[in-house]
Amino acid sequence: MKILIYNDLAPDQIPGFAKVRKALESGNFAQADVRKIGENLYRARLNRSDRLLFSLYQHGGESYCLILEYIRNHAFDKSRFLERGVVIDEDKIPALNNITGATLPALTYVNTTHKHFNLLDKIISFDSDQQAIFDLVPPLVIIGNHGLNALQIALEQALVDERYARQKLAPVYKNLEPDSLSIQAGGQLIKLDKRLMGLFVLNLMFATFYRKLGTLASDNKGFSAQQITQWVQMLPDEVLLPRRKKQSYISSILSGNEVDRDAPYNRRLFKRIQRGQYVINPAMKLRQGDQWVAVSDLLKLEDLGFLPGWLHLNQEERQIFKDRFAYHDQYRSRALQRFCLDVREIQAAAEAALEEGQPAA
Repeated sequence: MKILIYNDLAPDQIPGFAKVRKALESGNFAQADVRKIGENLYRARLNRSDRLLFSLYQHGGESYCLILEYIRNHAFDKSRFLERGVVIDEDKIPALNNITGATLPALTYVNTTHKHFNLLDKIISFDSDQQAIFDLVPPLVIIGNHGLNALQIALEQALVDERYARQKLAPVYKNLEPDSLSIQAGGQLIKLDKRLMGLFVLNLMFATFYRKLGTLASDNKGFSAQQITQWVQMLPDEVLLPRRKKQSYISSILSGNEVDRDAPYNRRLFKRIQRGQYVINPAMKLRQGDQWVAVSDLLKLEDLGFLPGWLHLNQEERQIFKDRFAYHDQYRSRALQRFCLDVREIQAAAEAALEEGQPAA
């Protein structure tokens, strides 16, 4: 049996790991005192109090043992892979001596040259090129073709898919969240730690840029504390603590990081376009590898749009009100065009200020 180890585990720091690994590789489940404790979840005995959690799969005619977690002091209730608070009485579970005749679930792909695997919302075995990228020293940000990184895409998905938000976002978020983000704003280089709520709100604005901002701007609005508060209620507490989901707290983060406000610890992340309405600071630049990339080069204003107002009407109502809604949508279209023009003017002014050696917004 081949062994693959979860990338977050450090086998050299797990007492008794080598002995148990050898037993599993040889298929000697009796020596490892293997017992099944869940759906494709097994535990092996490391010592009197510690256990090793693993799953079994098959690929290409081979059996694979995927080492998932090191369980200390019988603490199954704290396992990432078991139901929270679960109670397991190992004495009542029969030992499993072998898997002869068992039908194991299949892995889609296994890189046979690499002995580790990763977890997002499913098991991932990287090919050689992907593994090389994964092994690069952070910070490393992978950007999609619409300017969003993987974390922001996950947030975007969570806001439109309640099931994804509830069941899959938390482990994905943990794996994708970088330790920090470096920006240029207000003529300063600023490092945003992942614990800062300002960085979370910034990522949320990126995530909702294409889905939400066009509609908001067509109604002469931007991102507001009220709107953001509604969105974050969909996110699990493991991603955002309940105290951080309060509108008063989010409002203080927005106002405390306004471009034009003189406030302690102001990182100039947001531009206020009217009272209580904000956008991402158009003059800001983000560090990606060795380069500084302007927000305007990541997020394309020309791709903003909104759905026609008459789409929510039934067939009969459309016959009556479609012209009225079409007229209103023309007004909304002009409002969106004005918004894009205003943002571009802010960007142009910031670039001009930098050329003259003055601090940009």
